[in-house]
This record gives sequence, C-alpha cells and structure tokens, in this order.
Amino acid sequence: ACAMMADERPTWLLGGVSLISRFCASRGGRLALLQLPGPLLSLCELVRHHAPPIRAAVLRALLGLSSDPTSYFALLNTPAIQGLLELIEGERLDEERGAPPTTPSESGTPLAQALQVLHHLLRHDPALLALVLDHPATEGMEFTLKMAAEKQC
Repeated sequence: ACAMMADERPTWLLGGVSLISRFCASRGGRLALLQLPGPLLSLCELVRHHAPPIRAAVLRALLGLSSDPTSYFALLNTPAIQGLLELIEGERLDEERGAPPTTPSESGTPLAQALQVLHHLLRHDPALLALVLDHPATEGMEFTLKMAAEKQC
C-alpha cells in the first residue's frame, strides 16, 4: 500500500489509498496503520486530491481513524485538520459560485464527510474548537461545531 501511494499514477494511487481505507475500517487495521507514520501522512496530504475516487477513499479512511478513541489522536499531529478545513472551504466556495455539486460517494459528499471527521475530532478533543472556528471555512457553523465539541466520547 505504501509503495502504491508513492506512485503518482492514478490507478496505483487509488489502489493504495483504497487499501489503506480498508485497513481503517477495522480497529486492528487502524492500530496497525498507526505503527507506520508514512502512510498516515501521505493519506492526510491527499485529502484535497483532485480525483473524486481518491478523495472519497481518503475521507473514508479519515472517518474510520477519527471515530475511534484509540486512533483519532494520530490525526492531530498531521496536516489532516488543515486539509479538511481547506476541503470544506473549497466545497462551500464552489456551492456559492453555483458550480455543479461534487458527486457523492457511498459515504456522502466530500463536504459532509469532512464535517463528520471534524465532528469526530471535536468530540474527542474539544480544545480543537478554537483552531477550527478560527478558519474561514467554518464561518456560520459555530453552533454545530460547538455542539459536536460538547458531545465528548
């Protein structure tokens, strides 16, 4: 999976990200992934990838990692939060411009998935709220994000 993610050919990259996403679907897979920082960093850097299937696989993996109290912390030391905020900002700007909506994956739209990952992270670590609310991407979402931070696991 690591070698495939290092390859820039879309089919190889998608294969590697999809494999990592499958790892993140189980607790054992998530814990194994945490032992190797390389794939996690690569995954977090791909959150804004231009290819929808790759982005969808990355978001599925981040959903798995962020929802688990034993693995969410690993995302706090990566570019994941900034990437998620940039993805949210880009999706919201596209909506404002009237761009056609991004085709949702089986897990939902990129905007909905990115917000769900942020909600998971805020539930685990409410201290992130100030950082998240300081970003222009979350303008108008203060109430929802504060509610997520108050629902601690």
